[in-house]
Amino acid sequence: MAVVEQLGNAVDKRLIAERRFLSLVNKQSASDEAFKEYSMAVDDWMGQFSSLKTKIYLFFGRTSSVHFEEIVHRGLRNASAIIIRTYDYGFENLNTRDKKEHALVQNNLSHAGYQAFKFINKLNDEIVDNKFGTVQYIDDLNGYDINLISRTYLILRLFGIKS
Repeated sequence: MAVVEQLGNAVDKRLIAERRFLSLVNKQSASDEAFKEYSMAVDDWMGQFSSLKTKIYLFFGRTSSVHFEEIVHRGLRNASAIIIRTYDYGFENLNTRDKKEHALVQNNLSHAGYQAFKFINKLNDEIVDNKFGTVQYIDDLNGYDINLISRTYLILRLFGIKS
């Protein structure tokens, strides 16, 4: 499915850009030009973000859309914030807490990549199992989030009342 391929390509580009810029920041050789290239990669990601989120919602439901934003995007965004802070102030000018955070940023980036690819694999599994597309969902409910149904919702549905 095109949306999963588009998401995979976008994640790859973002991860490559973050790792490349992090490497330069760690070597203290990040130039304004390198920052500009990195910023363009982030801008490209953000330019696709709403479209990807909407397509994920449309084909895979609300839970997947929220997961994309709260887990995948947040992990990349948090790592980016740490890298940019170190670039802006220089590692030697960071306080102790920020230095510790920067020391872990490579691990954070690896974890963000892992979460992204785990999410992409989940979407691919849903495609293989034919659990995608808005026709597969009734009010955005599927087997994975059935425990999120409230009693009120069940009673309303039992009597055919739309909320």
